[in-house]
Amino acid sequence: MSRTFCAAYLRASSRKASSAASRLLAGSTTTFGSGTYRISLPVTAANLFGSNGIIGTLWIRDSSAGDFQAQAINNGTYFEARPGAATFGGNAVWAATTPMTMVSTDWVSWNVTYEAA
Repeated sequence: MSRTFCAAYLRASSRKASSAASRLLAGSTTTFGSGTYRISLPVTAANLFGSNGIIGTLWIRDSSAGDFQAQAINNGTYFEARPGAATFGGNAVWAATTPMTMVSTDWVSWNVTYEAA
């Protein structure tokens, strides 16, 4: 198994409210790449608070060391996961080796709610 990906998306068009939730479970043949991870949004988010507005939360599960919580930071068509300083040691962004090296059976789950552009 290379990965398991489950997702849901809802948009209430009259108010432009959008919500998305998903979970990605790494498998034995998952390739994690390098650099930072960005997660595409189903529809472009409005820029209500400028760049770097918080639109949701993520749980990053390290099967050997525990959980990490992060904030979903809006960048328009995608979001990045940024944790509190205590978790990642500053303003780091979730990446292949931050906060830990992703391996098989690790997972990430997120829920975002935002206004569509």
